[in-house]
Amino acid sequence: MRDHQCPDWKHDGYVYANWWPNGLALARDVVARLDELTEQTRRYHESFYQSNLPYWLLDRISSQVAILKSPTVFWAKDGFFGCWEGVSYAYGSCPGNATHVWGYAQTVPRVFPMIGKKMREQEHDAQTAEGMLPVRIGLSERRQFPAFDGQCHSIIGSYLIHLLGNDGEWLDRQWPKIRESMDFLIAGWDKDEDGMLEGPQHGMDSKHGGTSSWMGGMYLAALAAAEQMAMLQEEVTLAGRYGAILRKGAKSQDERLFNGEYFIQIPDPTPRRDYNTGCYTDQMLGQWWAELTDLGWIYPKDHVRSAMLSLFKYNFRTHFHGFKQSPRKFVVDDEPAMVQCMWPRGGRPTEERHTMLHADEVKVGISYPVAALMIRTGLLTEGFTVVRANHDRHDGRLRTGLDATPWSGLGFSGNPFGDDMAGKFYVRALSTWSLLLACQGQIYNGPEGVLGFDPAWKPEDHVSFFTTGEGWGVFSQRRDDKSQEETIELRWGTLDLRQLIFVLPDDAKPAAVKVSVGGKAIESSHAMEGSRLYIDLSEDVTLRAGDTLKAVVSLQ
Repeated sequence: MRDHQCPDWKHDGYVYANWWPNGLALARDVVARLDELTEQTRRYHESFYQSNLPYWLLDRISSQVAILKSPTVFWAKDGFFGCWEGVSYAYGSCPGNATHVWGYAQTVPRVFPMIGKKMREQEHDAQTAEGMLPVRIGLSERRQFPAFDGQCHSIIGSYLIHLLGNDGEWLDRQWPKIRESMDFLIAGWDKDEDGMLEGPQHGMDSKHGGTSSWMGGMYLAALAAAEQMAMLQEEVTLAGRYGAILRKGAKSQDERLFNGEYFIQIPDPTPRRDYNTGCYTDQMLGQWWAELTDLGWIYPKDHVRSAMLSLFKYNFRTHFHGFKQSPRKFVVDDEPAMVQCMWPRGGRPTEERHTMLHADEVKVGISYPVAALMIRTGLLTEGFTVVRANHDRHDGRLRTGLDATPWSGLGFSGNPFGDDMAGKFYVRALSTWSLLLACQGQIYNGPEGVLGFDPAWKPEDHVSFFTTGEGWGVFSQRRDDKSQEETIELRWGTLDLRQLIFVLPDDAKPAAVKVSVGGKAIESSHAMEGSRLYIDLSEDVTLRAGDTLKAVVSLQ
C-alpha cells in the first residue's frame, strides 16, 4: 500500500494473494462452495432480521458493516490489517489505524473477532518500550505520539478481546504490553494517582487539558479493565493499585465534574482546546465502554442518566436554521441531528483557538454511543429519536451544499451503507453495533463460559440477534406475572456455557428454575444478586449450530 495515496504506509500487497494464486482460482473456489456460502449468508440475514427491534434500527446497525468492505480498509499480504478513517474522492481520509477513531468500532470485534484480535495485537506491537501507543498504527515514525483516548480504547478493547475468547491464553501473551500501556498513562497524566488528570491530552485532532469526564472517564474505564486483567494474571498488588486509583478518581470526578445536570471539564491553568462548562457528546464515553464490558457503573447511574437527558435536551436539534455548523457543515438545515458541544450555562472559551475543535459540528458516529447509553439508562425514546434522525438522513437522497467529503467537492449522498463524515464510509459509524448490545443488554465472558441478557427493549417480549466469540444466533425472552422464559438458539458456530445470567422484574424472586437443551433437562443451581439471576449449570454445555437452550423461571 505504499503509493501516491499515502507513502507512509509500510505494508504492501493483499492478503487474498496468500489464499488464491489468481482470479481464476478464486472463481473456482466460489463455484465449488456456492451452495454453502449462499446458505450461510441467508442464515445470517434471516437470523439478524428475526429480531423484533424496529426495522430502521436493524438497518442502521447492519448497514454499517459495509464499511469493512469499502476502501476504508485493506488487508496487506504480510497479514497487517490497515485502515483509513474514511474514504474521500481519489484517496483515503486520514491514514493509519487511528486509535482514537477505531476505538468506537464495536462491530469489528463483535462480528469479526479474529480481525478485532489482530487490530489489538498490532497496537501492542506498535507500542514503544515505555508503553506509548502511537496515535496512528502502521505509518512512519513521524506519527509517533499518543492519543490519550486512543490508548484507553486499546486497553479496554484488549479486555473485550479477552472476554470474546474461550480461554485466557491470549491475555497471558498480551498482558505485559497492556500493563505497560496502563502504567504509561498513570505516569504521564496522573502522577499522584488521585484519578484526576493533568496536562495536555490529544483527542479529537487537538489537545485539551486537565480533567474531563471524557478523557477522565476513559481513564477510569481503562483502570477498571486493567484491574480485572491484573486479577486474572494473579497480580493482586497491581490490581489493588489500579482499583484504588479507580475508586478515588470516580469519587473525585463525580464530585467535581458533575454540575447537577451533566459532566464538565476542569481545564489546566494553561488554556488549550477546551470545552470547560460545555455539555459534550463524549462526556460518558468511558461509561459506554464499561457497559459494553460489564464493568459496572463508574459514575452514579442517576448522574449518567441526567447527563444523557442533558445531551438530548441541549445537543439534539430538530433543525439547524440559525445555527452555524463549523468548521464543516454535515447536515442540511431542515434535518435533525446531535451537535458535538453546547454551552447551556455559558462558559464557552472566548477565543476560538482555545475552544474545543469540532464543537459546532455533527459527528454522526459519536451520536450512536450516546444513544446506546441513553438506552441503557432507561431513556429508550430519546435514544431511538437520535438514531432515527440518523437513519432518516441516510436515505440515499442527494444533499448539496455540505462538506461531508471535504477533499472531493461532491455532495453528501445520504448513502445508507456507510455514514458520511470526514469522508465516506467513516469508521466511527461502526459504533452502531453497541445499539444492539444496549437493547439486548448482553453479558458475555467466553473464558468463564458466561452468557446473559438484560433487555432494555421489550423485556416482556424480546427477540434479537446475538454474537459471541465463536458463534451467533437468536435470543428471545418472554415474561408475564408468573414466569420468565429465556431461549438461546445457536445458528452458527459453537458456544460453551457454564453460567447463565438474566434479570428479573423488580421485587420478583425465582420459585423454580428449569434449564434444558434440545428438550433434555440440565441440572442447575441458582442465586440472586440484586435483580440478577445467576444460573450455574451442573455440567459444561457446548451448544452447536441448531441447538436450542431454554431456561424457564417460575416467579413468586
